[in-house]
Amino acid sequence: MDLALSLLTDERLVLIMDLYKMQATPPEYVWWSRLPPGPNQQPQPSPVTVNLGDMLGDSADPRTLAELGATLEALITSDPRFVDAQVEATFEDGALTVTETVLPADGSAPIQLVLSADGGRVLIVSLA
Repeated sequence: MDLALSLLTDERLVLIMDLYKMQATPPEYVWWSRLPPGPNQQPQPSPVTVNLGDMLGDSADPRTLAELGATLEALITSDPRFVDAQVEATFEDGALTVTETVLPADGSAPIQLVLSADGGRVLIVSLA
């Protein structure tokens, strides 16, 4: 389903929407993602989503942006539907821009996604 609860049948579009939701959903909203896989297991240490709009304050230094890129790469590749991700984050005029090239595990063409975040909003700038 897409964000308007419409059924998606195009597998590539499902991957793209899930990639977006992975980065635009506060982890608290998917609390069940940290539940253990079996009885008496410890909760999962890492969330399966982040909200880019909440990731940075009014400014960001190059180290913080590099760490954000590495965090997003790890988050994306933890999903078995994606085998590789290259992420670059920049911060200008109070807005975070994230440029991604993600390789789906099904062997289809790479997904190139550019997201922009300011405050609580995460927008798709471009998609290929």
